[in-house]
Amino acid sequence: MELLKKKVKALQNFFQMKYIYYISGNYLSNKFIKKGGRVIPYKNTIWELKNSSKIILEGKLVLNACKLKKSKAEMLLKIGENSILDIKGNFSFYYNCDISIFDDGILTLGSGYANYGVQIRCSNSITIGHKVAIANNVVIMDSDFHDIIYSDGSKSSKQSPVVIGDRVWIGRESIILKGVTIGDGAVIGARSVVTKDVPANCIVVGNPARVIKKNAKWIP
Repeated sequence: MELLKKKVKALQNFFQMKYIYYISGNYLSNKFIKKGGRVIPYKNTIWELKNSSKIILEGKLVLNACKLKKSKAEMLLKIGENSILDIKGNFSFYYNCDISIFDDGILTLGSGYANYGVQIRCSNSITIGHKVAIANNVVIMDSDFHDIIYSDGSKSSKQSPVVIGDRVWIGRESIILKGVTIGDGAVIGARSVVTKDVPANCIVVGNPARVIKKNAKWIP
């Protein structure tokens, strides 16, 4: 009984328990590496954590946030085998976000937020910096997830890391594709499709995204 009380107290200190609705996996396993951080999963947060997955907490991770009262909206978080979710700062995912880290993938989050409906698909490496604002229904992917075969028999590169710098603002319904680095202070216009690197302190728009203004900045 005493051991059970200690376990319950440890869980209460680690999570804000009243918000948990359903999480798969063993809370007391070595999945969580706590370095001063914590997790706040609001009601209807659904996790799937594999045996060898890891969550490193240096900051606060908030899941399924900013719902209307009585809303049943969910947030999905899937972390595959030998995969890592590394939280460097305070980061919030709003309701209806869908985050998948596939086997051997690493998703690193600084600080900021992802608004409702954001999808992240990480099979290799995605790094998001500090003070980043991701608007609703944005998609970030570091892989095509399927091979493209050309007429000479060669194949496309299937996956390549994505790096998003500090103080980046990504407009609604934009798509960030594999191999892209977005420089500090950049602004991605709504519904842009980013297929190549974006310089720091500029504004890009369009499909494919192109620079329309340089030496610009925004205040997070």
